[in-house]
Amino acid sequence: MDLVVCLRSLGLEEYEAAFRSTVCLPSAERALIRISEALMLSTETGEQWTDAFLHRLRGEVLLKCDPTNSVPAEVAFLTAIAIAREQKARSFELRAALSLAKLIN
Repeated sequence: MDLVVCLRSLGLEEYEAAFRSTVCLPSAERALIRISEALMLSTETGEQWTDAFLHRLRGEVLLKCDPTNSVPAEVAFLTAIAIAREQKARSFELRAALSLAKLIN
């Protein structure tokens, strides 16, 4: 991941979590691992502005993994909504709410 090294060298570590979560991955399992790593990194750095996005993304991946078991995805979407509300991040809240609405509908 040369981009990660570049981000760090430029002092832009806060973008690393977002980058890691969106890297193209060959499988949903690996995507979930990367999302978990990005969430841990955001906690370590204190740069948690991507957490709502990451939880929503986790929900989307979980839903694609097992469309018959929507409970884990629903929990991820609700977590994303709660975080976004806490951070007053309306756009992240709206995106998570839309994902949840699509799931329920």
